[in-house]
Amino acid sequence: MRRTLGAMALFAVVGAGTPALAADSDQESHCAVKVKSGMKTEQIGNGKIDYSRCVIVVYGNGAPPALGPGMPTGRARLMAERAAKMDALRNILEVVRGVRVQGESTADELAFQNPTVRSKVQGRIRQFKTVETKYFDDASVQITVEVPLSKVTGGLVEPKKHAVNTKGRKAYTGLVVDARGQKFRPTAYMSLKDAKGSVLYSPGHVDEAVLLAAGMNAAYVRDLKEAKSAEGVAGAPLVLKVASADNKAGVLTVAGQDADNLRQNDIDYSFLKQARVVVVID
Repeated sequence: MRRTLGAMALFAVVGAGTPALAADSDQESHCAVKVKSGMKTEQIGNGKIDYSRCVIVVYGNGAPPALGPGMPTGRARLMAERAAKMDALRNILEVVRGVRVQGESTADELAFQNPTVRSKVQGRIRQFKTVETKYFDDASVQITVEVPLSKVTGGLVEPKKHAVNTKGRKAYTGLVVDARGQKFRPTAYMSLKDAKGSVLYSPGHVDEAVLLAAGMNAAYVRDLKEAKSAEGVAGAPLVLKVASADNKAGVLTVAGQDADNLRQNDIDYSFLKQARVVVVID
């Protein structure tokens, strides 16, 4: 199917109303925490990155060849579905290239410039999941598909391991990082440091299995209240206010008491190993 055909099909379905995904509470989350609303997404081409669910979402559009005499509608739609899947795969590849893996380093730089790594990533993203299919009177089809970010970011970086204190009081249920006002751009693997540059939280603090499953070490939302109520964080989260941000490196800095609150010897910080972290951005 030519690219122009996909664009024409998309125009046609937008006129009838853009297909809606399931309600927020029903959408599958691949993050270590689950956010009910206040989603943070980034539009890229005919798809988007949902940083609150750690997933890529794209649309695929397909139309059958001209319906000849006697061609069954079912066969025409089957051909349209195949075309839609091919269109979706192209759109996924477009979005994947723009995924910020660590700071400003994208998947295009870290994966697609290496033939071996590129082949592995392309193989993984072909396992996309169709979450919605819409059929139209002209036998054209639009599908909505999802790919976990872990299929893209998993294994692209080898973080330096950091010890996490798991002894002491279970004073907190998770971590909420308030980065509003800092113009921080979401990245799969972010780091939290103090004013002197000491690492307080990074991918190296997270259990390897958790990191590979989520593909990110934090979820991103736009609302502080939603961050505090996220499943996996809700209860008694530790809330830190960001003092500055470095988008190039993917680093958020906290200072003073905020930094000290994340390195007390008598507090159990096991939630860091489980990536139960939500970052609030604009």
